[in-house]
Amino acid sequence: MRLKHLGLGLGLILFSASPIIALEQKKTFYQESEFLIAHVNPEVMRILNETIEKNPDDPQPYLQRGLAFNHLEEYQKAIQDFNQVIKLDSDNVDAYNFRGTMHYRLGQYEQALADYNQAMKLDSDYALLYFNRGYVKVELGEIESAIADFETGANLSKQQGDLNTYQQAQALIEKVKVSPESIRPTEPNHTHN
Repeated sequence: MRLKHLGLGLGLILFSASPIIALEQKKTFYQESEFLIAHVNPEVMRILNETIEKNPDDPQPYLQRGLAFNHLEEYQKAIQDFNQVIKLDSDNVDAYNFRGTMHYRLGQYEQALADYNQAMKLDSDYALLYFNRGYVKVELGEIESAIADFETGANLSKQQGDLNTYQQAQALIEKVKVSPESIRPTEPNHTHN
């Protein structure tokens, strides 16, 4: 269920701003291909909780519930679920990426950076990670390094045939060069994510 092709418009700040989830059952709830993105509602949370209770060693429902908690702006709960995913599947790139995003939202930039770095060790071709890490580096005042990450993410997107993200990234890079603070959220919420 690698979420590599979210596009820059769904990057760190943008991705984490509303990665809304829902679940739709087809044959079995336990197959990761059965999870579909939509809206979080109480029924979704009930199903996820039941699934976790029945299969506590399956990392996928924890990942989905973490995304739901993110949407509900319950970032500490999301981090707990992503921690559980990592405990069950230490090579889960998405869990490190999403946990990094939660840390970013909480203003915990060093932890976010560590998570993105770990995710990159697992999958260095995951373009979204470079954008996410770039946003963190902007917050840390590491503008040149942030631009380098955005450029790497843009080039990977282009190589992977995602020209829309590549074009958006080029505009973002120019914006960062002129005014790094312009890419920060308008109302940063450092009490969550």
